Amino acid sequence: MITETHERGNIMEFVSTPFSPGGTIVTPATMVVTINYPKRSGGREEIEVSMSVGVGGVWTAAWDTSGDDVGTGQVDYAVRSTGPSGIDQGQFKLKANRAS
Repeated sequence: MITETHERGNIMEFVSTPFSPGGTIVTPATMVVTINYPKRSGGREEIEVSMSVGVGGVWTAAWDTSGDDVGTGQVDYAVRSTGPSGIDQGQFKLKANRAS
């Protein structure tokens, strides 16, 4: 069930902190977010965005939804890591704004 709606044209930030089964923060070698979104021209596109680690083991990535072929509708994403593997996933909806 999609609970979040965002306007097309904004920068979406993805944030993830990987934890071990024991509850301690772990630092994998790399993390990426895979984003599957609707295209304005029809169909769907899937991209992979590298994440950067910051203070406290918090990983972030940004995706600009103002791209020429980014459409409106359901966006699915999945965060994956290497080293200790992990997954965080979800979805949100992009809606048109007056300028897009």
